[in-house]
Amino acid sequence: MRNIFGWVLLVVVGFFCSISAMAQNIDNFSQNVEREKSNRQSILDDSTKLVYDASTIQYTTLKDVKFDQKRWYSIDTTLQRVRLWGTREANDYLVQNLGNPGTAVRPIYFVMPDQIGKNSGFQNYDLYFNDHNSIKYYDTKSPVTSIDLVLGSQTRSILDVGFTRNVNPRWNVGLKFTHYSIDKILDRAGKNDFNVLNYQLQFFTNYTSQNNKYKALFNFTRFDHKVFEQGGIINEDSLFYLNEQAPVYLTQAQSQDMRFNYHLYHQYELANGFTAYHEADILSQTNTFSDDDWTVDSLFIKYKYPPIFDERMTNELSRFNSVSNEVGLKGNWKNWYVLAYFRRRDTFFETKYISGLQSRGENYLGGYMRLDLDSLSNVELKAEFNQFGDHILYGKYTHKLFDVSYNRTQFAVPYLYEDYLSNHHSWSNNFRANQADQIKGAIKLSLWNNNLRLKPHFTFTNVFDFVYLDENGNPQQSGAPAQMISPGFDLKLRFFKYLNFETSIIYSVVTGGSRDIFRIPDLYTNTRFYFANNIFGGKINFQGGLDLHYTSEYYAYDYDPTTQQFILQNNQLVENFPVLDAYISFTISTLTAYIKATNILQSQGEGYFVTPYYTGPKTGIDIGFRWYFFD
Repeated sequence: MRNIFGWVLLVVVGFFCSISAMAQNIDNFSQNVEREKSNRQSILDDSTKLVYDASTIQYTTLKDVKFDQKRWYSIDTTLQRVRLWGTREANDYLVQNLGNPGTAVRPIYFVMPDQIGKNSGFQNYDLYFNDHNSIKYYDTKSPVTSIDLVLGSQTRSILDVGFTRNVNPRWNVGLKFTHYSIDKILDRAGKNDFNVLNYQLQFFTNYTSQNNKYKALFNFTRFDHKVFEQGGIINEDSLFYLNEQAPVYLTQAQSQDMRFNYHLYHQYELANGFTAYHEADILSQTNTFSDDDWTVDSLFIKYKYPPIFDERMTNELSRFNSVSNEVGLKGNWKNWYVLAYFRRRDTFFETKYISGLQSRGENYLGGYMRLDLDSLSNVELKAEFNQFGDHILYGKYTHKLFDVSYNRTQFAVPYLYEDYLSNHHSWSNNFRANQADQIKGAIKLSLWNNNLRLKPHFTFTNVFDFVYLDENGNPQQSGAPAQMISPGFDLKLRFFKYLNFETSIIYSVVTGGSRDIFRIPDLYTNTRFYFANNIFGGKINFQGGLDLHYTSEYYAYDYDPTTQQFILQNNQLVENFPVLDAYISFTISTLTAYIKATNILQSQGEGYFVTPYYTGPKTGIDIGFRWYFFD
C-alpha cells in the first residue's frame, strides 16, 4: 500500500511539474495582450515585482455557469471552519456515522433528493466522493499549490494536495489528490491498524473562447474508498467499551466503494442572451463486501446475519453504471433567466448472484426560471419529469429579510431494494416510488450594526410510500405518511469587539402512521464561543475558543456492513453526551495552522455512542495546517 501511495504522489508531483513547465513555455499563446498587461499591472508592488496571493485566484462552479449566475468566489483563507475536519463536525453534527471519519454516513434529518431516477442504493459514502457539482473551476494569475494536512489523535490523518494554473487567460487546468488514513478507535492492535483508507484523484479544466461565446468545463474523478468493517462492539453494556481494546464482531471483513466519474458541460452563445448547451455524465460504481473467515468472526453470523449458502466466507459484488446526456436552451432577458432541457439517462445494475443485467432508460423534460428582483431578492421555479412519473416541483422566494420554499418530489426506488441476493440477504420487491413534500422558511434579522444576527427557521416534511430497511436489514415500504416538524433558530452575537457567540438549535417532532421509521432526535444544539482578532500589528490573524455540541438521546439507525446500509433498531439509545472541543488557530501570510483538544469532557467520564454499538472519538489532540503557494 505504501508503494502505491508513493507512486501516486510521484505521478501527481510529476504532472504538476510538467504542467508548470509547459505553461511557462506557452505564455505567448495568449492573444489578449491588453488584458494580460492589465492583470499584471494590478498586482505590481512598489518595486514593480509581481506579487501573487489569495486575491489573485478565484473560482466558479458548474451551477454558477449553467444557471448564468456569473459568480466568482475567493478561496477560503479564514479561520472559521479550518479546524472542522472530522465527518460529523465538518457537517455541523447534522450527520450520523460510525464514529470515525471516512466511515458510512447518513443525514440525521430528511434530505430531499436531487436525483429522482434510479440509483444503486449504495450511497453511504457519497459524502466523501467529490462529484461534478462540488468541483471548483479556477482562474489564476500564477500557479497555485495548496496543501491541507490533518494529524488527528489515534493515528488518523487526512491529506489534500491541490494544484491549478492558467495555461493562458482563458484556459485553466488543475489536479487534486485526497488521502484518508484512519486508524481504528475500537479493537485497535496498534499503529496502522486501519479503519479507513481512501484515495481520490481529480482532474479538472475550464476553457472560454476568445470571443467569450463558447465555454467548457470538464472533470474526471477516481474514488477508491476502503473500510475495514468492525460490526460494532459485542457487549455495549460492558465498561470494556471505554477501552480501545473493546471486542468487536468483525476482524476479517472489509468493504470497498470504487467510482469513476467523467463529466462534461459546454455551451455556445447563439445570439446575445440566448445559449445552447450540452451536459454529459458517465459514472461507474463498484461495491464489495468480504469476510474470508467466518470461523474467526463467528459471533457475527450467529447473532447478526446468518449465511444463506456459504458458512466459510462471504464475497459480495455489485456494479452500477449510468450514462446521462442533457441538451438545453437558456436565455437572459433583463432580469429574467429561463432554461429548458431534455435529458436521456440510462442506468445498469448487476450483482454477483443474480444472472442478467437490470437496466432502465429514463427520458426527462425539465425547466428552470429565475426572476432577479434586486441584488438580494429573487424568485426561482424548477420542474422536472420522466416517463415513469418521477418528478420535482420546486419554488423558492428569497428576500433580504426572509426565505420560503416548497419542494414536491417523487423519486425512484434504488436497485438494491428491489432485487438482491447475497450470502446474508435475499429479496425481490415491486415497490411504488417514494414521495415527499417539504416546506422551509426562515426570517433573517440583523441588529446592533450587524453585531446580532438572528435567523428563526422552520421545516415541515411529509413523506409517504417511503422505502426503508427494517430491523433485519430487509426492505419495506411504509403504508402511511409521516410528518417531520422541525422549528429552530441560528444566533450570532459579537460583543466587546472581539468575542463571538454562535449557536444553532433545532427541536423536532415526528407524527403520522409511519413515524417510527424516521429516527431523529428531539433536540439538536451546536454552539461556538471564540475570540478573534488580528495581533502583532495585524501580521497574525488569531482565533481561539470552544465548540460544544449536544444531541438528545434517540434510537438512531443501526448499520449493516454486509449491504453497507443503515437499518432500524429499537435496542440502544445513542448520543445524550455533550461533546466539547477547545482550539486555537492562526494565519501567518499563506499558512494557517491550528491545534485542537477534542472531547475534553470524556477524559474523566464515560464514553458515548454515535451509532448503536459504535462509540464516538475519545479525548485527543488534533493538529492541522493549510498552506498556499502562489508561484
